[in-house]
This record gives sequence, structure tokens and C-alpha cells, in this order.
Amino acid sequence: MTSVALTTAREVLQELTDMEAVVEDAVCLVNDGRQIDLGVLGNRINMICDAAVALTSDQSRALLPVMEQLIKALGGLTARLNTTFGHLPKLQSDAAPHAAATAYGRGDSQDR
Repeated sequence: MTSVALTTAREVLQELTDMEAVVEDAVCLVNDGRQIDLGVLGNRINMICDAAVALTSDQSRALLPVMEQLIKALGGLTARLNTTFGHLPKLQSDAAPHAAATAYGRGDSQDR
């Protein structure tokens, strides 16, 4: 795993490609009944996404097909984890819209 700042579209593309391979390796580990550290995967994916957002819109738009492949790979990993270890809790991102709305004072209130 890299800790170097990603500043070019080529670097982000390479990280996305590498990350997809890491996720595929993780699926193999889960298939063998081994546990994996999802925190490490999540941190690395966050770093890559942050770098993609920092690119120009044209550069980041060009990365969408590779990002979609990574999302599919992550979906496969989630399915395998659920099958092997039982149902997993919802991803943190599922709660993010509610948390953001609450943070900005627009929680479940219908008054606004």
C-alpha cells in the first residue's frame, strides 16, 4: 500500500487498478475462511477517492469506468463476507446523509 500523495490522473488510475486487485485478493482470503482488515481497505479507498476529487473534472470523469469496476469488486467482497461470516452491518455511508442533515440542523424535522 502506498502512502505517497496522489497528484496525477495516472497515479490515481494506477491506485484504483491496484485497489481492485487488493479487493480480489481479499475475496480469495475470505473464500479460505480468513478474516481481513476492512479498515485498511476503507482508508486506502478514501485516500484514492480524495485524490480523484482533487483532479480536474475531465480527469476525474475519465476514471469513472475504473471506479465502477472497483465498486463491483467491493460488492462481490461484501457478498462473500455476508455468505462466509453472516450479515454485516450497514456501511457507514448509508448513515452519512442523515448525519450530514443533522449536523446542518435539518435532521428529521419536517418544520423547515
